[in-house]
Amino acid sequence: MGLPCIVDIFSYCICAKIIIFAKFYFKMKNQHNIKHVGIVTRINGNNKVIVKITQNSACSVCDAKGACSAADKAEKEIEAVNLGKMVEVGQEVTITGQTTQGLQAAFLAYFLPFIVLITTLIVVFYSTKNEGIAAMSAIASLVPYYFILFLFKNKLTKKFTFYIN
Repeated sequence: MGLPCIVDIFSYCICAKIIIFAKFYFKMKNQHNIKHVGIVTRINGNNKVIVKITQNSACSVCDAKGACSAADKAEKEIEAVNLGKMVEVGQEVTITGQTTQGLQAAFLAYFLPFIVLITTLIVVFYSTKNEGIAAMSAIASLVPYYFILFLFKNKLTKKFTFYIN
């Protein structure tokens, strides 16, 4: 497997990622808020509430999900800001966030790491002419990327805020 084959495969991957991100972007652009219904699990202080939501993947609405192992559903706990609404543990609430937050989160979590991975793969392959080293370097390049995201977790948490309706 030589360079032309690797370039072809990753060209298709890049095109597919761009198309998926563009569809997500234009879908989200027409919406003003991201909404999730969840159950209050804890109340932290005066205005912070922990809400458990069930997050479905895009696969969950697919007709072939029964035959596919990629379909998943996960429960997540999200800290939401309560602006004066009386809530109790166990109460069902709707939390909302701005669409731009969802787009930025998707960009930071999926699209940008993919660009880092592909760029590293191509640069290392051209430098070493060794596919194994290029592949391992590309995967290893994600460790510092996600570590940097972890270091900025508090700043990102302030930027990505959900509110109780």
